[in-house]
Amino acid sequence: MDFIKNFTKAIESLADFQPHMFNGATEKELFALEEKLGLTLPSDFKVFYQAYNGQDDCADYLFDFFSLCTLEKIAYCWEALKVNEADFLKIEATPDGGVKNIWGCSKWVPFACSADGHFLCMDFSPAKNGTYGQVITFWYNSPERELIALSFKDFIVEYTKNIQNGVYVYQQEDGCGSIVRKDGEPMF
Repeated sequence: MDFIKNFTKAIESLADFQPHMFNGATEKELFALEEKLGLTLPSDFKVFYQAYNGQDDCADYLFDFFSLCTLEKIAYCWEALKVNEADFLKIEATPDGGVKNIWGCSKWVPFACSADGHFLCMDFSPAKNGTYGQVITFWYNSPERELIALSFKDFIVEYTKNIQNGVYVYQQEDGCGSIVRKDGEPMF
């Protein structure tokens, strides 16, 4: 698919960026994740993961301070949301339009995570005016729940355009590299 080719070209164009991407997942591995989650993942997400099954732990950060999760890590992070779901459903958040006013739930599937427990998630339980599969933020210690993109594919396409247009650049600081906004503002 073109959006994956464009993504690959964009990250390869960044001098010194070390993404350490794993080879793609198999259909069997994707099906096993769907079984565990109890839902069908979007086809664009599955095609992307058949090209790239996340990053290793030594990689530069792909999305500001977030790394792309492997399928195994997606399951692990999702389990944390699921285990805490009863409590999370009782706690209000500060959501953007289209995102439910809850702290978290098991219908949010993390695909990118930070070292300190924040996630970028696909939301399979949006609010009434939301979009099934939309991309949102999950901050473990803050109530904001931002709507980032209407789909995983839209997220990757917009991210790629921001690299191509120079909005996102590679930066290395204190021995840690990441793709960040050129203006110094956080991506999310």
